[in-house]
Amino acid sequence: MDIALKYSDKFKALLKLQNEVKGIHPLLKNHFPIAIVENKKLHIFEYKNAEYDLSHN
Repeated sequence: MDIALKYSDKFKALLKLQNEVKGIHPLLKNHFPIAIVENKKLHIFEYKNAEYDLSHN
């Protein structure tokens, strides 16, 4: 299964939560990269265009 597709719903839920709490503290307005290790491989997702995209190195 495609790693981005596998975690798509989780990223959407995270973005929804971030939107709900962003007023609590200025730091919570920022979006940071997400790293996932699966099958001994590191996948880094960066926030771009209002969603998390798999970074291609």
